[in-house]
Amino acid sequence: MKPKNVSIQATPVRGSRRAAFLFASSLVCLSMRAAMAAELYHDGDLDVRWDNTLRYTAAVRLLPRDGELVSNPNWDDGDRNFSPGLISNRLDLLSEFDVTDGNFGLRLSASGWYDDVYHHHTDNDSPATFNPVSVPHDEFTKDVRMLHGTDAQLDDAFVHGSFDLGTIPASFRLGRYVLLWGESLFFGNNAIAAGQAPTDVIRELGQPGAYAKENFLPVWQGSISLQPWEDVSLSGYYQFQWRKNRLPGSGSYFSYADYQD
Repeated sequence: MKPKNVSIQATPVRGSRRAAFLFASSLVCLSMRAAMAAELYHDGDLDVRWDNTLRYTAAVRLLPRDGELVSNPNWDDGDRNFSPGLISNRLDLLSEFDVTDGNFGLRLSASGWYDDVYHHHTDNDSPATFNPVSVPHDEFTKDVRMLHGTDAQLDDAFVHGSFDLGTIPASFRLGRYVLLWGESLFFGNNAIAAGQAPTDVIRELGQPGAYAKENFLPVWQGSISLQPWEDVSLSGYYQFQWRKNRLPGSGSYFSYADYQD
């Protein structure tokens, strides 16, 4: 099995214009993905599939931090924690299970990750400006170790189907999933998608090889689509929950403040 979709990306980080210029050339991300697909069962209209995608991402800080990036004690932990070297050494697994029978189906998916960088001490040498009080100045907090270092989550869990409502074709989804009616080119949450689904900013900034759908977080909801005329469709949805965006944890490399949750 050969990895595919290899990309290298230079990514500017937060700060002033000068800081952004300095670090536009100081960070390199490498992402490799390997996909494994299996049809577990097929009989007539019944189809059962299990797909798995394994992705490895490495990101390296090439240059020492500039003084401008650590001048504010409330914004400096994310930069002080990382000297030149690896800022991410991450393995992701996305597992997708689909059952379809004719026009109806069930979808389940889950994802998990492990980033070795967040299981070691940091390079922070400034205890006087370190904000958290639960750990020493050269350690990540427990929440950051879980959020960035090791975790797993349920993504999709919904039923779907299509049918005729009289003479009108109709389709529906009910459960936990991401519904997007439009995305912008580079940052998907800049379009109407920003109002439909919370964004996983951690993946958006630090995972250049992630699928666009992985940059959004699923919510429990129901949706329906009707097509009364050939060139006209009507869609609507109702969400049963609200989720906030997932921001980089305080002290992680892409965190922009030392006090956010």
